[in-house]
Amino acid sequence: MHISLFGSIKNLLRMLVALFLLVVVALTGFAMYGLKYEAFQFDDNFDRRMVPLYQVERIGGLMGDIRSQLLLSIQHQPGTEFVKAHNHPTSLHTDLVRKYEAQINELWQAFMSVHHGGEASELASAFEEQFQLFFEKGVAPTVKLLEQGNYVGANWQILQQVNPLFASADKARSDLSDRKLRGAQEARAEIAATAKLLNTELLAVGIIGLLLAIGFAFFVTRRINRGMNNLGTLADNMAAGDFRDQPLPFTPNQDEVGRITERFIHTRSSLAQLAREIGQVGESLSEQAERGAAMAEQSRSGIQAQKAETDLVATA
Repeated sequence: MHISLFGSIKNLLRMLVALFLLVVVALTGFAMYGLKYEAFQFDDNFDRRMVPLYQVERIGGLMGDIRSQLLLSIQHQPGTEFVKAHNHPTSLHTDLVRKYEAQINELWQAFMSVHHGGEASELASAFEEQFQLFFEKGVAPTVKLLEQGNYVGANWQILQQVNPLFASADKARSDLSDRKLRGAQEARAEIAATAKLLNTELLAVGIIGLLLAIGFAFFVTRRINRGMNNLGTLADNMAAGDFRDQPLPFTPNQDEVGRITERFIHTRSSLAQLAREIGQVGESLSEQAERGAAMAEQSRSGIQAQKAETDLVATA
């Protein structure tokens, strides 16, 4: 027998379980997506903004250290009171200047390996231009003068070139750092807004799924209850001896309970037919009994008449 998808209680219960599972899977999927999205955005914000911000600030610190090493170098000028405070050669400071410059180049290459926005890229180009001028026109000539022993010229170079160029480069660094910091704050706000939206969508999906599941469960329960009410009505009537063809409270469905109800209706019809046949047989037997009683009465009357005649003859 072919049974439609909605024509079987077992299929409806399977669909109800599948709907609950679908809701659980959907909620789990949304939750996992939200967690992965937040983790990805956090990593992206860290890699593209916080790490470059550290690199820029580190470059600024190293530039300050370079200027400090140059200022310490000119204290090695013979004949000054500061030379006695240094028990090491001037090359110690100039070697540190070259070391810091190499570290700055490495940090800058790492900074430029990351994609930056339009405004940040422009500020990065301006900063690069300024710190390159700082090295080319300020640091390199000063180191050369120090290695030549021209401390007065080095001091003059620091005053005329190193300090102004450092100030310009430091300002460009500050602008770039501020932009990267604002970018990190904007990204954080965007992540928070997106996370809030995902939470709202997750809540909406959960509510909708729960309402669908509850509605479908109510539909299945209502359908089963109607079928059981039909069966209860049939059983009560048949137990009371009422086999009449009476309408049921609800229209039977074409499911397991509906098919059992149809069998009960067929059984009720068969019992009603049997009761009618028994009634007819009883009526026939009653008629035969009445005819037998009439015949017996007639026979008794005839016997009594014959007896009366016999008594008359005997007394004559």
